[in-house]
Amino acid sequence: MLSLKRTLISGLSAAIAMALTVNTSALELAVNGGFETGDFSGWTQFPQSGIQTITTVNPSSGTYAANLNVPLRTQFDPPVDNVLKNANLGAGTLTAGAPITVTWDLRGSLLGAGGVVFVELFSELTGGGTSKAEIYTGGPLFPQTNWESFTWNTTLGPDVSGGVTLQLKSSCGPVEGCGVDAYFDNVSITVAGLDPNADFSGNTNVGGEDFLIWQRGFGLSGQVDNSNGDADFDGTVAAADLAVWNTQYGGPPPLAAVSAVPEPTSILLLGLGVLVASRCRRLARRTKS
Repeated sequence: MLSLKRTLISGLSAAIAMALTVNTSALELAVNGGFETGDFSGWTQFPQSGIQTITTVNPSSGTYAANLNVPLRTQFDPPVDNVLKNANLGAGTLTAGAPITVTWDLRGSLLGAGGVVFVELFSELTGGGTSKAEIYTGGPLFPQTNWESFTWNTTLGPDVSGGVTLQLKSSCGPVEGCGVDAYFDNVSITVAGLDPNADFSGNTNVGGEDFLIWQRGFGLSGQVDNSNGDADFDGTVAAADLAVWNTQYGGPPPLAAVSAVPEPTSILLLGLGVLVASRCRRLARRTKS
């Protein structure tokens, strides 16, 4: 019995170590999430009658932050949605239903009644439309004077062929005296790391046309998918991507799937089960002999 106990303890220790070394690398989808380019590069702007600026005043970190402002409304002003999007990220590389984590920092103020701030996530279809649309917490955010950090863990929709879109929005209804002054910084959108994929043309075969795509894209940075030759999804088209193409040449690419990361508890239970089963078989053999 003592020997069995020692075996189980030793096995559990190994299982814990294995759980701690599970690959937890993540692929960053957000483009210019910290606004450190000093402009809105990578973002799509729909300010309507609102104002969008990059500011150096009190960023959460780094040098810059984004400001989505809705000026104080009069009784004659229509409603306004001041919208900023990181759109169609990871198109063609994401897996339906996969976990995704969105984080951001927010500060600001609301004036009068009718002002709100929303953070929304859309699973996009190729050619338009969405398979899933979500609002963080299901309702508005109310920014405070000091920076606050938010984390949103959710899953992608049943079809993400068009990628994923994050939408930041400051809104006012047709209410006199309404105003919104919202600041965003450190926006991040991550999924589990993707398998390298040199099928840049998307025709399910790695061939000469993919080499030409890599050649044309060589040196590019800020990539959000592999369409320009970024086989390893690190955001740049470089020699390492050609090495992936060379390895996969002549065959189909790996499935563009998000790697599933087992829960540590599941790993421990599996390890314990295997150890117990192994020990029982040994005891049974000894009994027979």
